[in-house]
Amino acid sequence: MRQNWGVALCWLLGAALLAALAGLLQGHGSVFWFYAALPIAAGAVLAHVLAAAWPLRRRRQEEPADEPAWRTRIMLGLLVGALGFGFGVGYGTNHLTWFGERVTGVVSETEQVCGVNAPACHTRYRLTAAGDDLGWASTCGQDGSVGTTVEVDTDPLGWIPSMSPGCATQRRSAAVVTGLWLAGATTIVLVRVAGQLWIRRRRAVPQGSSRPFGR
Repeated sequence: MRQNWGVALCWLLGAALLAALAGLLQGHGSVFWFYAALPIAAGAVLAHVLAAAWPLRRRRQEEPADEPAWRTRIMLGLLVGALGFGFGVGYGTNHLTWFGERVTGVVSETEQVCGVNAPACHTRYRLTAAGDDLGWASTCGQDGSVGTTVEVDTDPLGWIPSMSPGCATQRRSAAVVTGLWLAGATTIVLVRVAGQLWIRRRRAVPQGSSRPFGR
């Protein structure tokens, strides 16, 4: 029983790490890294499913499996995996919220961006601060022209593109999805704890009184 619990916990931790890694790669804003991160994100979804559906205990061959309970845990894993995928997509935004440094840059260049990764064409701005190039920044509709100043959050590592603190909707959405994902991961843990307690209680009951829980 302890071995099964430990394996499930490892799958859950692995799912969180894979989701974060996929998000870090996608947050770079590169088409190459976006598609390179997709297999990792898919692996994170699978790991969530395995964490939720991993057998609660070793079942004897003569014992029937509790298929409804097992299928319910699979659906829970898929749901939390989907939320983990959403967390990965918004990780770049969260990264700037958690680790970003607020700086004021000067617009040195503007560019119209239209592409498959953008729902509509928008203007982005290349910024400099104290002679350093901050790269292209997302301002979420904030207007600016060459020579004007724009306040942005920048990644100290230089991996995540800078973003204006005015991108409130994007930041709020990323925070909500992250909260739901963490709540889902906690639910997986609680479900497994409840399952283990149920099994322990059933083992204290004479055999044949009811059908065992878990697979």
